[in-house]
Amino acid sequence: MYSELRGYLSRGKPLVFHRSILSRFSRRRACIIARACVMMTTVRQAGAIRKILRIFEKISIDSIEIMTTGRIELGASGRAVAANVKRLRQARGWSLRALSEALDGVGRKLSQDAINKIENGSEKDTAKQIRRVDVDDLVALAVVFQVNPSTLLLPETIQGEAEVTGVDHPLPAEDAWKWADGQRPLEIPQGDDGTARLDFTRWARPQGLRSFNITTSAGKAAALGAGGGDG
Repeated sequence: MYSELRGYLSRGKPLVFHRSILSRFSRRRACIIARACVMMTTVRQAGAIRKILRIFEKISIDSIEIMTTGRIELGASGRAVAANVKRLRQARGWSLRALSEALDGVGRKLSQDAINKIENGSEKDTAKQIRRVDVDDLVALAVVFQVNPSTLLLPETIQGEAEVTGVDHPLPAEDAWKWADGQRPLEIPQGDDGTARLDFTRWARPQGLRSFNITTSAGKAAALGAGGGDG
């Protein structure tokens, strides 16, 4: 890319071509590239790149259609998180700034703009800029909202159906909530003898919080093996 940009400069190509090269990158990376080229070129070329850089820095990032990371796509759970962040923020009467300051107070810095982009993700197929919520963001948001993390992952109801990323069909919302809260497997095979619940409990809950359904043969065996229902 450096050589391509320098080639344009050396051949005296119009400024629009320089700008088109930079627009292949995110704004931050394009600025880095342009500044690097300043150090790699002659004085005449450096002056031209500085001019390009000044113009590029005025371009709204919304006008850059091709980004290095591609368009961000959110799944069902990502959209649920975005909607719940907006819902909980508004329910508390917090502005974007207030939420940003609350997060800063727990050691997780998210700007007002970042939070706004997170909330934009609640709209499916939106043309607005969006931002993913990573695991640290999710936990910090749960802390400042004073809720458990699963609150952010699912719709605010146990009625009807819920979508979960990784599952290709809607699920009963109540079952999804019980799964998120560690009460049951996401789906239980028809005719299951209790093994599905047993395996879920064994791997999803720590010792001290495991309980087994002793009305099933698998659960009774697990309870006896655990010394009375907790192992």
